[in-house]
Amino acid sequence: MNLEGKTKEEIIETLQTTKKQERADEIKATQATTRVKLPSNGLINPSITEVTLKRMTTMQSKTLFTNNDPNFLTTLVMSCIVEPVNIKTTDLHPNDIVYLLFILRYISSPKEVVQRTICMNRNCRHEYNVPIKIQDMSVNYAELENINTVCTLPDSGDVIQFKILSEGELNECDKISDRKIRQNNIEYSEQDWTRAINKVAYMIQLVNDKDFKTFDEKLKYLENLSAYDFEYFNNEYSNIINSFGIEREIISSCPRCGYTNEVEAYISPEFFRLV
Repeated sequence: MNLEGKTKEEIIETLQTTKKQERADEIKATQATTRVKLPSNGLINPSITEVTLKRMTTMQSKTLFTNNDPNFLTTLVMSCIVEPVNIKTTDLHPNDIVYLLFILRYISSPKEVVQRTICMNRNCRHEYNVPIKIQDMSVNYAELENINTVCTLPDSGDVIQFKILSEGELNECDKISDRKIRQNNIEYSEQDWTRAINKVAYMIQLVNDKDFKTFDEKLKYLENLSAYDFEYFNNEYSNIINSFGIEREIISSCPRCGYTNEVEAYISPEFFRLV
């Protein structure tokens, strides 16, 4: 290991990374691990398109029973990623987190995952269990060449350059919203709107090739946009987000009436019951 010419901080970081890599190599040599391609496919971090995931241990499963962490599912996934050793939540999209949760459940236990479903037939409404075959669920990967993060608004003609927010950035955005809600005593009925507009402001980088001096300037710009432009931009962003990730739709037939039901596989406490 060549540490010549490095600063004290760089030396500490290098030693920590080396120690993490040694631990990762030990885990791969002694435990079953799975290489997983991320649905974001380098959209968030071009250098990270795959991760190595290990089975969940008792210590990792502890986060499922600890309600002090509002992001406990993300914490669970991050604790089970073996490589890259220095991966952060800012390297992953929320769609990656969801996909990795399904893969983590699949590799951690042979027990079949089932979901409680209510028949959508109004004359039936029968409750029944639907098996979730994780190994058969389809995954869409981001096609980077088809993703455009520049949007021309149809009403004003403004050209917005934006970024796709990572899991870590969305968490940071939530903190900004929480702080504004507390400082301005924003009523409960307006809190969802505050979070929504802060998220849009957080993702905007340039408008007509010009930057904003402050975050509040972005908010003022958005508040003065036409409602049509604001909704158009949100739809453009949503179209990108919805283009990649695991497809969670499950189609089943009600055993009582035969009605075809389409539901979305969700992650509940029962999802991680391994025995």
